[in-house]
Amino acid sequence: MKPFITLFLLVFAHLLWGQSCRDASGILLGYVDEKGTIRDASGTITGWFDRDGIIRDKSGVRVAEIDPPGIFRNASGVRIGEVSTAGQIADHHGSILGRIQEDGIVRNRSGVLIGYAKGIERERVAYLYFFR
Repeated sequence: MKPFITLFLLVFAHLLWGQSCRDASGILLGYVDEKGTIRDASGTITGWFDRDGIIRDKSGVRVAEIDPPGIFRNASGVRIGEVSTAGQIADHHGSILGRIQEDGIVRNRSGVLIGYAKGIERERVAYLYFFR
């Protein structure tokens, strides 16, 4: 029984740290589980990412979508921004909002650290920090 509990705790810790969003102080803001469910720091479901790029709120209502290669659209299909393959985030006018580094560090347009996102796809991180 003890090995099972240890394994469970390791998996749970991986989910919380391995796919988490944290603020600049390291405080947990929320996380995304392996199924794409978005949870806040207390574990409450706030929405989810579908496999086809649709983002839904906790009631299942479509709130946004991510089209390849990183184009964000609101629920009406209007383009609201994008993330480049280099991690640069821009709004629908092309104005730079911030950047996601390869190591998961998230910075605003001035280069100021605003958070950390480990183990989450770049497009999802951009949505959570800049377009939510």
